[in-house]
Amino acid sequence: MPIITKNQAKVLLQIPTDDVSLDDIINKLILPVQEFIYNYTNNPFILPDIWAQGSLISFHKKYTVIDPDTGQSKDYTYAIVDEDSQRDFTINSQQPGNCFQSSMDLYVENSRLNNGIFFIKTVDPKIITLSMLDGQEEQFWDEPHFRFIVLTAVKFPKALQFTAAKMIGHQLNKDFRAGKTSVHVGEWSESYNSKGDYPASLLRELNNYRRLF
Repeated sequence: MPIITKNQAKVLLQIPTDDVSLDDIINKLILPVQEFIYNYTNNPFILPDIWAQGSLISFHKKYTVIDPDTGQSKDYTYAIVDEDSQRDFTINSQQPGNCFQSSMDLYVENSRLNNGIFFIKTVDPKIITLSMLDGQEEQFWDEPHFRFIVLTAVKFPKALQFTAAKMIGHQLNKDFRAGKTSVHVGEWSESYNSKGDYPASLLRELNNYRRLF
């Protein structure tokens, strides 16, 4: 799943579950926060034992498969398709049982248009479909196979949920800071100065995960 969900953020920020006034904006903040953490740390948090790579992997906003026996069609949306007859997304020949699964995160590397971290919705032998975060649909493009693509499973450290929640809380308060030296959402608060965006305390938490190569 993504680095944090809306419900997890609300719990950690102690926003009452029946208060839905911030739900839409929290959903919109999850992707930018996740991307900031990825870019700042230079760390996609990959699981190196679960991967696939090849030059026959393509990306499709919509992909249709026709059953040769029945003639019936099945549509897939936000699909990653592998046309290599020797590979199966549901099988890891080197480590049986250690393969891509629904609800995992997926890191796409060496694509021309679709590099980044996505959330796996379904896994078939030749097709992985993705569940898009709010705003992520605009970042996914049709792309034919012509580059050597690397796909790797992702697992975010549990502790990053707390940092991500505080970053969301920081952004929720961003429009209400004029003349203030501290802000709070629910029972969480932060102090800050007028320089920079995220407080130094949050960046220090992320420094533990920075990858320098």
